[in-house]
Amino acid sequence: MHKDLKKYDHGTLVAAMTSADFYPHKPAEIIHKQTHISDVFLAGDRVYKVKKPVNLGFLDFSTLEKRYRFCCEEVRLNQRLTSDIYLGVEKITWDRNGYGLNITGETVDYAVKMRRLPDEHTLEYLLVSNRVTESFINRLIHTLADFYNASALKKKERDRFGSFDAIGQKCRDN
Repeated sequence: MHKDLKKYDHGTLVAAMTSADFYPHKPAEIIHKQTHISDVFLAGDRVYKVKKPVNLGFLDFSTLEKRYRFCCEEVRLNQRLTSDIYLGVEKITWDRNGYGLNITGETVDYAVKMRRLPDEHTLEYLLVSNRVTESFINRLIHTLADFYNASALKKKERDRFGSFDAIGQKCRDN
């Protein structure tokens, strides 16, 4: 945990990340989106995702170390299918001037850095514009099936995590 809690307040960090001055590339526009576990900032041609400092039982991002570990895992796992989108993990730092991305100062959090997709390539856009076709779904299914069949997980491990009962239990726990 942080020695000086005045340095780190997630709400203050979120406010700082909505300012172009926070980012080295000074984006013209920043869009902030939230999930129950992350704050996502669409900042020009980049996206930065910060994990909220929460412990929900089924996931625990309550410490800086845990958030760093899970950011690294997210990048490692997702680069297998999207190496040109997931670019790495960036340090969020704090000094007497406030928060910044990869500036000198104490590391107070981490962000997953991604390349921003054009809006017309997002599933939300495709759904709203009625462009999700049977062909699109079939290509997606085959891509994922090939990926999982080639994965290092043995069938027994896949069944343990991906069976109907296992997924159903995760849904009930959530």
